[in-house]
Amino acid sequence: MFWALFIIGLALRGYQLDTQILWDDEWHSIFNVRDYSFWDNATHFRESDNCIPLTLFHQIFKETTGLNEFGLRLLPFLAGLLTIFFCYWAVKRILDKKTSLIFTALVIISPLLVYFSRYARPYSIAALLSFIAVLAFYEWAKTEKSFMLAHISLWRF
Repeated sequence: MFWALFIIGLALRGYQLDTQILWDDEWHSIFNVRDYSFWDNATHFRESDNCIPLTLFHQIFKETTGLNEFGLRLLPFLAGLLTIFFCYWAVKRILDKKTSLIFTALVIISPLLVYFSRYARPYSIAALLSFIAVLAFYEWAKTEKSFMLAHISLWRF
């Protein structure tokens, strides 16, 4: 069942990905790649709204295979697909498989997450890392709670 959902998520995120045109804030990274060196892009934020790690990724693309619209959107697209895998796996660890499939289906059809996966900006990467951070906090809190409860029970005696 998960793989059927994943294929739907892949189709939604990949639909017309190759026909997208650059617009809005996607241009900032292109101008920085065009006008500045790798070192300058790594060490200066400038007045434009660009994501330094994503700009460096684009710079590497430019220097190796050539930069095109798909190359600009590759990392956010892959982060969108990884979000599907990670959400399924993480929720299945905490709750049951049925709940995990429902949650994954909701992540797959989320219009905002689909849009972020097509947009050459760091939003889908941030969504993936935010979900990882929430899960890491949950795991820490679960461990910390049991650690704190053990100490409290020792102080009672």
